[in-house]
Amino acid sequence: MNYEKSLQAITHTPKELKTITKMYSDHYNGLLFKMYACVKDRNIAEDLVADVFCKASQKIRLFDKNSADISTWLYSIANNHLIDYLRSIKNKKTVNVNGYTNDEGKESFDFLAPKSSNADSLINNKEIEDKIILAFENLKPNYKEVATLYFINEYSYNEIANILNIPLGSVKGMLNRAKIMLQDSLKVVKMA
Repeated sequence: MNYEKSLQAITHTPKELKTITKMYSDHYNGLLFKMYACVKDRNIAEDLVADVFCKASQKIRLFDKNSADISTWLYSIANNHLIDYLRSIKNKKTVNVNGYTNDEGKESFDFLAPKSSNADSLINNKEIEDKIILAFENLKPNYKEVATLYFINEYSYNEIANILNIPLGSVKGMLNRAKIMLQDSLKVVKMA
């Protein structure tokens, strides 16, 4: 009997499935970038994004399209989940390095190059990507969030104001300052 109830709880209507699918395709990359910018570990970021979409999928029936845009609702879930995650690891700031020693007990690290004829272009693209990510990481958190929503997720000023629940003028000012900071950080980067 409990099994049947749980099945009913996760069964979605075709309209809900369409909404969930569109939400995933529209927002996955932006959420992944946001999570990665905060946790700096792609695997953890992917897990966090998966959790966000699971929570959103479970609560899709609670979404009221008259009170908020779906992206605002989804980013609220993401922000709350990220805060919960960061709180949970707050006191766990240690790193286990037991796997980084060889048989003699000396530190050992192996780095493998990709098996590709385009290794140089991959390295250059990776270098540019790393510089862009570093430029975003160097932004103050409030500027980083506004810049991510604008540049990565391509939200309008009004949408960002709604998502972050801040005045439109603040969004414009923060975004202008973020643009200047990013331009300064990326002056030396030449796009190939």
